[in-house]
Order: sequence, then structure tokens, then C-alpha cells
Amino acid sequence: MRLYKADSKGTAQFIGEDSIDHTAKGETMRLTLGESFDVSAKRKQTAYRVSTRVVEGAKLRDYRSSFEVILKNGKATPVQVRIAEPVYGNWSITAESQPHTKEDAFTAVWLVDVPAEGETILTYSVLTKEGQ
Repeated sequence: MRLYKADSKGTAQFIGEDSIDHTAKGETMRLTLGESFDVSAKRKQTAYRVSTRVVEGAKLRDYRSSFEVILKNGKATPVQVRIAEPVYGNWSITAESQPHTKEDAFTAVWLVDVPAEGETILTYSVLTKEGQ
């Protein structure tokens, strides 16, 4: 599959291509069209703490982690970046600089707007609990 986008003069410009396998009708496909050198992301863990709690005589651990994702846009136009973070276990987002959606049991997703020739910083904290 090849994709084109009209430029400012209306001329079709090639923006990327990918191949697809057989896909059932109504199913979602994901295409990888290439990488943007004008948009970058740098992720780092800023905090990590493990604590223990006792539930019905069992010691269970809670894990608290915080992260920072710095998104930079070198383009002359603003962009929206989709950040999908894998999260496992019994998790909840306890703090965040922008709202997330829970895509499935193991994925938190943020849609982050990054201004033209600027940057946006996404921060979030997640609590993962053993047991209930």
C-alpha cells in the first residue's frame, strides 16, 4: 500500500508505503510508513519505589514509577504524537500532565500536541499493585 498527500500546490507527494497480509473484513490494520526525522521523543524514568502491604496475612508489593517523555517538533507545522505505553498487572495512572485513555488491559495512550518548532513534556506516574 502506498500513501500520498497533496502538497501546498495540490501535487500528490509520496509519504510512505507498507505491505499488508490478508486481513478480515472490519479488522483494524496498522501501517508503518516510515520514521519522521523532524519529530523526536526521549523517555526517561524519573522515580521508582516499591512498598509492601499485608492483605489477609500475605505480603503484597506495590510499584510506583514516574516517567517523563520529551517530544520535540522541528517541523513548521504542529503535530499530534500518539504515545502508547505498555503497563502490566493491576495498574492505575495516579498523576499525569495530560489525560490518557486505556486502550486495553495493558496499554495507556496519550495524544500529545506538539507545537511547530517546539516541544511538549508529558509526565505521568503509574501504580501497579500485586493482588487486589
